Amino acid sequence: MPPAPTILASLLMIATLTRPAAAACEPARPTDPPRATVITTAPGGDIFSAFGHSALRVSGGGRPRPLVLDWGTYDPRQGNLLVRFVTGRLDYSLEAVGERVVMHRAHAEDRTVVAQRLALPPDAMDRLFREVDAALNRDDRRFHYEPGLDNCSTRVRDILDRATQGAIADQCRLLLDRTRRDEVLRHVGARRYGARGWLWWLVFELALTEESDHPITAWESMFIPDNLMRELRTVRLDWPDGSRRDLVADECVLHRGTRGFVDDRPPDRRPALAAVGLGWAALVLAGTARRLRALEQIAVTLLGVVLGAIGTATTLLWAFGELVGLGANETWWVASPASWLLLSTLGRGASGTRWRRGCRGVLAALALIGVIRAGLGLPDQEVLPIYLALVPPLVVAALVEAAR
Repeated sequence: MPPAPTILASLLMIATLTRPAAAACEPARPTDPPRATVITTAPGGDIFSAFGHSALRVSGGGRPRPLVLDWGTYDPRQGNLLVRFVTGRLDYSLEAVGERVVMHRAHAEDRTVVAQRLALPPDAMDRLFREVDAALNRDDRRFHYEPGLDNCSTRVRDILDRATQGAIADQCRLLLDRTRRDEVLRHVGARRYGARGWLWWLVFELALTEESDHPITAWESMFIPDNLMRELRTVRLDWPDGSRRDLVADECVLHRGTRGFVDDRPPDRRPALAAVGLGWAALVLAGTARRLRALEQIAVTLLGVVLGAIGTATTLLWAFGELVGLGANETWWVASPASWLLLSTLGRGASGTRWRRGCRGVLAALALIGVIRAGLGLPDQEVLPIYLALVPPLVVAALVEAAR
């Protein structure tokens, strides 16, 4: 074990090395020059906080106290929050709060918080503070929340881009090897959520349409808070003295919680879903034995309920939702409101047999059309994970009925 003086010296060295970074991330005093800092909070424990959070802190420049601009506030009295959220009818608003409020929220859920102090040229800092004042002086600070296009993260991105006269957008045009679907699924399907993550992942995998499967630019990726944090590190700005400096002057962790940022890639559910599909098909096939006929009826009835519920939900999202990228999609070939017809397995007699055979045959044919379209690359939409789970039992159910 090292002697006590050595340990003490090491601790003093660590404290000395970390103090400047921590001080750089602190708010400025009222008499100090204006300072802007982006505050990024890691994802929380529910669907409303699964993507993390971005906010903008302004201080100094004659302001009596630091303010954190938070575009992630909603009124719970709106009612039916989950329905409003998934249909795009949940109103959010801008709220100016003290940093203690932000940190209290993060500590309550033990979420990691990162601060990035921005180095803005004087004219850009002036524009930013004018933008902030204009936003705070609006009578109505509400906005229609759109998770992929207009949220807390894009609001911070956009106000900074206006202050820098488009410099951020100009430098973030690179096309990434990721899609909006990737970004959504890596958050809602994070391992930390366990069974809930599986459910959320499945809901979004089914509901996201072709619009979510195109590669996005670095600018577009900043609808996710940790992407905003990452991309701001790459931006450089021209200064009046002719120099070119990093936008992010300092970065430090304000709180390191047990809930950190999620993996860069979504979880691969294909092996598990393929196992589900094959197992489900095996249950249907096992029901061909006379003594196990009830097993087939249960398996096919459950299939009808699952596919019908999925198809009905995505249809309702398409018909009544307002979110871009949710609704009508290629999964309808497998799961649509017509899938409720599989419940005809409960029918009896010759007419019931013909009806079941026809319903299963039509639904299986539609599923195979979807598979063929996917194989030909006609839909530019990710469908393989869903097809792996749902097509095998559907086709086997049709073949079993046709063989009778």
